Amino acid sequence: MSFLTKWFGKKDKNEQEREETRSVQADRERQEQTAPASDRADRNAEPDRSAADGPPDWTHIPQQRPGTKVLTRYILLRSPELELGQFAQALREREPNSRGGVHEARIIVHVRDMTVVADAAVGPLPNGEVEQNAKYNVMWPNAEEAIQGYGGHIRVTAINVEDGVEGHKLLTNVVAALLSGMPNALAVYSAPMLVSPAAYLSSADMLKGDGTLPINLWVFVGLYGSEQGGSAYTHGMQDFGGDELELLNTQRSPSETFELMFSIAAYSIDRRLHFQGGENIAFKEGQSLELERSPGAALGGTTMKIKGF
Repeated sequence: MSFLTKWFGKKDKNEQEREETRSVQADRERQEQTAPASDRADRNAEPDRSAADGPPDWTHIPQQRPGTKVLTRYILLRSPELELGQFAQALREREPNSRGGVHEARIIVHVRDMTVVADAAVGPLPNGEVEQNAKYNVMWPNAEEAIQGYGGHIRVTAINVEDGVEGHKLLTNVVAALLSGMPNALAVYSAPMLVSPAAYLSSADMLKGDGTLPINLWVFVGLYGSEQGGSAYTHGMQDFGGDELELLNTQRSPSETFELMFSIAAYSIDRRLHFQGGENIAFKEGQSLELERSPGAALGGTTMKIKGF
């Protein structure tokens, strides 16, 4: 029985075809039982073309296609027990065209050419990375306390993602569906960002409403300071084909800095813009900010610096 039959109360096309085949076979057997012996002998002489049904096609996890992305989130659990009673209904509401189910202790969901796989594991993520990163989440000051002693996690991975926005929308909807009716969920983690279940669901619901992108679930803005001033960086812009953003040594307040960084990130992702460096961004009347592409300060590789703030 497929995911759609067991949870959604409807059958996918392949399962309907298999049931029709089984029905035809049953009718044939009933006809053979009432047919003359000579007719039965003739039919029995024909080769048996029926074969045992294999696992439904949604159980197959495709290989990663070249040039596509992999996106991952972790749901941190108080204990490793899973409660999936509301998952199917929640997923149907968020992704009505999805197909999949539970196969060999993992959740598999397909939407268009993308696949999401969710695996549960006992114990915390290794090396204390979650606990360490919890200290830097300015949007959730109590994150470190909230996840203390978590006993399990679910890894949710989207593969074959060609478009970062569409991939993140699908991943967000699957994670939100998993969170529905899962009281032992403590947080959603994507290094270095931690989001509480309530905040995650609230932001994910924007996709069900007016379609506003919950970019606060997709891009992390980090703040730090020195004697020269405050600085900031993003983590997550590369998922959308752009450089990470950095702002260095500003005299603005942390809240102003955070708002600016997030606004530029959201503007870029929402409009699918890839800054090249040298652009000017209107900031206030008569004032603009310049973008400069150069080696990263707090981050490795090349980043897009915001100048003039």
